[in-house]
Amino acid sequence: MYHFSVPFWFLSLSIDYIITYIILNLFEFCFRIVNRRKSDRFQLF
Repeated sequence: MYHFSVPFWFLSLSIDYIITYIILNLFEFCFRIVNRRKSDRFQLF
């Protein structure tokens, strides 16, 4: 199979990239929720 020919470092690198991407999306999501709650003070979005 093609999956087994992929190097392990590339696989771990892609996993780290996916985890970082998910964490950044979660931070942005929380930031938008907090801004929505403080919408009377901050009109950023």
